[in-house]
Amino acid sequence: MSLMTSIPIALALVWKGPLLLIAQRQKSAHLGEFWEFPGGRIEDGENAKVAAVREVHEETGIRCTALILRPSFDFEYPDRKIVFYPVDCAWVSGEPQAFDCLEPRWVSETEIARYVFPPANAALLREIGQRWSSKF
Repeated sequence: MSLMTSIPIALALVWKGPLLLIAQRQKSAHLGEFWEFPGGRIEDGENAKVAAVREVHEETGIRCTALILRPSFDFEYPDRKIVFYPVDCAWVSGEPQAFDCLEPRWVSETEIARYVFPPANAALLREIGQRWSSKF
């Protein structure tokens, strides 16, 4: 049993048609240089949808609208426990810029497999892959 406090993190799955927004983590960040979905800590007074939209804009300059909150999931790293709140979002405007991330980009269903994500994202990536084609 872990005594670590769980960190609530919103993950934004930003869809632009059949493309999904990903970005590389800063080298100095926890799990630096892995690829990820934009997102970050849910602040006091925020819900996951609000946090996801805020984080996407802060990290990439993209404007999006939160649509669906997926079921949350926990993941424990040796030094921290995280509760992830994935949020499906729709792109509204802007093209990805590297404000608080490295190399944000739109990827297709076939391209996403080329990128290495943190271990915590494995089940979510499988779920997205199973449903990707059926979305469009």
